[in-house]
Amino acid sequence: MRIVKYLFIVSFYFFIGTSGAQNTANPFELRASGSETVANKHQPKPIAEQEIDHSNPFEIIHVPANYALRDTLLVKKPIPITSKKVKNQNFLFVSISLLLLFLTILVVMNRGLLANIYRAIFSDTYLKVVYRFQNSGHTLSYGLFYLFFFLNAGLFLTLLLKQFKFNYFASDITLFFVCVGGIALTYFIKHSVLRIIGLIFPVQKEISYYSFTIIAFNIFLGIALLPINSLISFSSDQVANLCLYLGVIFFLLLYCIRQLRGMFLAANYLTFQKFHFLSTFAPSK
Repeated sequence: MRIVKYLFIVSFYFFIGTSGAQNTANPFELRASGSETVANKHQPKPIAEQEIDHSNPFEIIHVPANYALRDTLLVKKPIPITSKKVKNQNFLFVSISLLLLFLTILVVMNRGLLANIYRAIFSDTYLKVVYRFQNSGHTLSYGLFYLFFFLNAGLFLTLLLKQFKFNYFASDITLFFVCVGGIALTYFIKHSVLRIIGLIFPVQKEISYYSFTIIAFNIFLGIALLPINSLISFSSDQVANLCLYLGVIFFLLLYCIRQLRGMFLAANYLTFQKFHFLSTFAPSK
């Protein structure tokens, strides 16, 4: 009986001890710190729950920050560079570099020819002097400078057509060679027609001089177009548009001066022919 009594007392004390332990705090339980409690107290309430004083114009309304929207606005998406634009820039860079190299070789080989062309553009008398000495070993030099004009004028026409969204060809290289070929064919037909007129009518010397005037003006135009093409190719859109218009105005100005030279030449020829006819007709009377 004593053993049963002792077991009952031990069991009773063990039951009381376990129930008391459940009421005490767990030593491993995480408690909220004081800073988190303060932060929860100072969190902005929703706009609907805030007490807004509409009579105060300086009332501050606490709006919860939208960090997702902020990150979306701050992150800039990279602008994709199309392969067509890269090819266009590479084509222009290679074209301008080759034209500069070609001009450098021409200047080294024929430095005096450029000075003569420059003076002949602004002086009709000096142009006649240059025309008289053009056959003294400079035929190839004039041909190379004329080729340089075709290349530069073709590049300028290519840039002008691209400015007006002329995209009927697969690539800029094709458009460039089409422009160069079109300009070369136009002047080939023009010089051929003038030569035929000189052979048919007794104006071969005058026609030859007029053809040389066209060549001299075009050589000067080709050299002047090189810096214009460079600025159009590698400058901003505003500067490129301005250079395009300046190039067109410069071409029209040289064309008008060249046409005036041709009119003066024709006027001198017609006056001489009329005087020659009168001097021949008077003795017969």
